[in-house]
Amino acid sequence: MTFGEQNSLAQSFRLLDHAFHAGINFFDSAEMYPVPQRAETQGRSEEYFGRWVRERKVPRDRVVLATKVAGPSGQMTWIRGGPERLDSRNITEAIDSRLVGLHYPSSAIIWTRS
Repeated sequence: MTFGEQNSLAQSFRLLDHAFHAGINFFDSAEMYPVPQRAETQGRSEEYFGRWVRERKVPRDRVVLATKVAGPSGQMTWIRGGPERLDSRNITEAIDSRLVGLHYPSSAIIWTRS
Protein backbone atom coordinates (compact mmCIF):
# COMPACT_ATOMS: atom_id res chain seq x y z
CA MET A 1 0.00 0.00 0.00
CA THR A 2 1.23 3.44 -0.83
CA PHE A 3 -1.63 5.18 0.95
CA GLY A 4 -0.44 8.34 2.65
CA GLU A 5 2.41 9.15 0.27
CA GLN A 6 1.38 8.51 -3.32
CA ASN A 7 -2.37 8.48 -2.56
CA SER A 8 -4.42 10.86 -0.44
CA LEU A 9 -6.94 9.68 2.14
CA ALA A 10 -9.82 10.30 -0.29
CA GLN A 11 -8.06 8.43 -3.12
CA SER A 12 -7.26 5.57 -0.73
CA PHE A 13 -10.91 5.28 0.30
CA ARG A 14 -12.01 5.21 -3.35
CA LEU A 15 -9.49 2.46 -4.16
CA LEU A 16 -10.48 0.40 -1.11
CA ASP A 17 -14.19 0.87 -1.87
CA HIS A 18 -13.69 -0.25 -5.46
CA ALA A 19 -11.60 -3.28 -4.48
CA PHE A 20 -13.99 -4.34 -1.71
CA HIS A 21 -17.08 -4.01 -3.91
CA ALA A 22 -15.30 -6.05 -6.60
CA GLY A 23 -14.90 -8.90 -4.09
CA ILE A 24 -11.34 -8.29 -2.91
CA ASN A 25 -11.13 -8.89 0.82
CA PHE A 26 -7.40 -9.52 1.43
CA PHE A 27 -5.25 -6.45 1.98
CA ASP A 28 -1.52 -6.28 2.66
CA SER A 29 0.40 -3.54 4.42
CA ALA A 30 3.44 -3.03 6.66
CA GLU A 31 4.35 -0.83 9.60
CA MET A 32 7.01 0.85 7.43
CA TYR A 33 4.55 1.86 4.66
CA PRO A 34 4.06 4.05 2.74
CA VAL A 35 7.05 3.96 0.46
CA PRO A 36 9.35 5.80 0.28
CA GLN A 37 9.80 5.40 4.03
CA ARG A 38 9.86 8.59 6.06
CA ALA A 39 9.40 9.18 9.76
CA GLU A 40 6.61 11.68 9.05
CA THR A 41 4.49 9.19 7.13
CA GLN A 42 5.44 5.86 8.73
CA GLY A 43 2.31 3.85 9.51
CA ARG A 44 0.01 6.03 7.45
CA SER A 45 -1.05 3.22 5.07
CA GLU A 46 -2.31 1.18 8.02
CA GLU A 47 -3.92 4.26 9.55
CA TYR A 48 -5.85 4.91 6.32
CA PHE A 49 -6.92 1.27 6.12
CA GLY A 50 -8.14 1.35 9.73
CA ARG A 51 -10.04 4.57 9.12
CA TRP A 52 -11.64 3.05 6.02
CA VAL A 53 -12.81 -0.02 7.96
CA ARG A 54 -14.17 2.16 10.77
CA GLU A 55 -15.76 4.93 8.69
CA ARG A 56 -17.27 2.60 6.11
CA LYS A 57 -18.42 0.24 8.88
CA VAL A 58 -16.87 -2.72 7.07
CA PRO A 59 -17.64 -5.88 9.07
CA ARG A 60 -14.37 -7.25 10.47
CA ASP A 61 -15.24 -10.76 9.33
CA ARG A 62 -15.41 -9.54 5.72
CA VAL A 63 -11.77 -8.42 5.37
CA VAL A 64 -8.37 -9.94 6.11
CA LEU A 65 -5.42 -7.69 6.78
CA ALA A 66 -1.83 -8.86 6.53
CA THR A 67 0.84 -6.52 7.87
CA LYS A 68 4.54 -6.82 8.50
CA VAL A 69 6.83 -5.96 11.40
CA ALA A 70 9.92 -4.10 10.15
CA GLY A 71 13.15 -6.01 10.64
CA PRO A 72 16.71 -4.73 10.98
CA SER A 73 17.77 -2.51 8.11
CA GLY A 74 19.57 0.42 9.68
CA GLN A 75 17.51 2.76 7.50
CA MET A 76 14.37 3.29 9.58
CA THR A 77 15.79 4.36 12.92
CA TRP A 78 12.52 6.08 13.89
CA ILE A 79 10.55 2.80 14.15
CA ARG A 80 10.16 1.76 17.80
CA GLY A 81 13.01 4.09 18.79
CA GLY A 82 15.40 2.27 16.36
CA PRO A 83 17.37 0.44 15.43
CA GLU A 84 14.79 -2.17 14.49
CA ARG A 85 15.22 -5.60 16.08
CA LEU A 86 13.21 -8.77 15.74
CA ASP A 87 13.27 -9.78 19.37
CA SER A 88 10.21 -10.66 21.44
CA ARG A 89 9.87 -7.18 22.96
CA ASN A 90 9.96 -5.41 19.59
CA ILE A 91 7.64 -7.90 17.91
CA THR A 92 5.12 -7.59 20.76
CA GLU A 93 5.34 -3.79 20.69
CA ALA A 94 4.93 -3.74 16.91
CA ILE A 95 1.91 -6.04 17.00
CA ASP A 96 0.22 -4.10 19.79
CA SER A 97 0.82 -0.74 18.12
CA ARG A 98 -0.24 -2.03 14.68
CA LEU A 99 -3.60 -3.30 15.91
CA VAL A 100 -4.26 -0.20 18.01
CA GLY A 101 -3.19 2.13 15.20
CA LEU A 102 -5.39 0.26 12.79
CA HIS A 103 -8.35 0.38 15.15
CA TYR A 104 -8.36 -3.30 14.31
CA PRO A 105 -8.50 -5.22 17.60
CA SER A 106 -9.39 -8.50 15.93
CA SER A 107 -6.86 -10.87 14.49
CA ALA A 108 -4.74 -10.06 11.49
CA ILE A 109 -1.90 -11.86 9.76
CA ILE A 110 1.35 -10.35 10.98
CA TRP A 111 4.65 -11.27 9.35
CA THR A 112 8.20 -10.24 10.04
CA ARG A 113 10.13 -8.39 7.39
CA SER A 114 13.90 -8.56 7.34
